[in-house]
Amino acid sequence: MIERLEAELRENSSLSEILRRFDDIGLPDAWIVAGCIAQTVWNLACGRAAESSIKDIDIVYFDAAELSAATEADHERRLADYFSDLPVKLDVKRGPGPFVVRRDLRLPDCAVSLYCGRHCQLSHHCDGRWRALGGP
Repeated sequence: MIERLEAELRENSSLSEILRRFDDIGLPDAWIVAGCIAQTVWNLACGRAAESSIKDIDIVYFDAAELSAATEADHERRLADYFSDLPVKLDVKRGPGPFVVRRDLRLPDCAVSLYCGRHCQLSHHCDGRWRALGGP
């Protein structure tokens, strides 16, 4: 099912482009999280455009060496510039990390931590669970 999830995420052109360039963003322990992933999947399941009603894409990161609000704001501005060709707002926040890949996520928990670039794979199970297959 990971192939299905990845295919659905690729249908959201902004999310797909961010994922394509994700390894270049220069944020430690960075994850794309929250509504953009869940909303893309729900949009497609309901026959809507993948990008429908998605106002922003949330990226969280953790950097134990730099915890200042000024650095967080600098990262958000830098990534807004880097992705300025996309029609979506980025919300970049330093999270409480370090982040770990959790096992046996149950919906809706999986909607806030489904995809972390090329470093994490998830599969969906018939019982409504997502299972992490690997991680950083």
